[in-house]
Amino acid sequence: MVFGLSTLSLSVLGESVQELQQDFLHRDGFDFTRSLFVYDEQVCTARNFVMAFSLFSSGSLEIARNVANALLSSPLFQGDHFLRSFSDEGVDDTVVVHSNLWAVLVLIQQGRIDLAKRVFSFLDARGFASVDCKTGASKLFSDDLALAAVASWFLGDREKALEILSLLRKDFFDERKGLFCRSFGEEIFSTYKNTFCAMVLRMCGFGLEADRVAESLVRELQDPVDGLFVQTDQCSEKLLDNTLLALVACGGKTVFDGLEVLG
Repeated sequence: MVFGLSTLSLSVLGESVQELQQDFLHRDGFDFTRSLFVYDEQVCTARNFVMAFSLFSSGSLEIARNVANALLSSPLFQGDHFLRSFSDEGVDDTVVVHSNLWAVLVLIQQGRIDLAKRVFSFLDARGFASVDCKTGASKLFSDDLALAAVASWFLGDREKALEILSLLRKDFFDERKGLFCRSFGEEIFSTYKNTFCAMVLRMCGFGLEADRVAESLVRELQDPVDGLFVQTDQCSEKLLDNTLLALVACGGKTVFDGLEVLG
């Protein structure tokens, strides 16, 4: 996902990324026969849909459509949701909310609105709860709710989007830090998750709150020496996509600006 989110962010920041994407296709795990990205012999739903979204957003429409169509034809697609990954050894049947919400956004990009709504309804019926890959427990994650609000907004249901956003603001925001918690009841603050929270706040008209999160990102999670953003307040690892996403959010932009609201 790192490359897909990085090129998506660079595109929003005004950089041309098509050459980078083409280079990536030819050197890093793209199976041209199946039109899918393969990593460690696994085809991962999240990685492929994020790449498809990035490719759509930068104008590489044909390859983006091929990836999306290949996922719909793969063992990952279950009619109203996608499973986590598959390989020659079998299918990981975990349902990851984040992966499925990226699928919804790509389906919107493709104009497959009925299917996008079907996948969204499946996730909504489960309360957008996902499995914590670290513990196996079912949790509500702040970035999942942020993406759910984004998906609902672009599917034309603003009331639902604002309802989800209200839950996010009420139960996940830490006034002391000025940031959103990683998951419900967990006092860990993630650059990645807060960038999406800031973006959805701005997109839904809460610009002042988005600005506050952006300021807190800089204060709490940016290294003042090199300017890079750490993964969380408890993990000092620095990933390229986190920093680029933070630059988008702190610059008053979102990675969803190219999508059109339905209805």
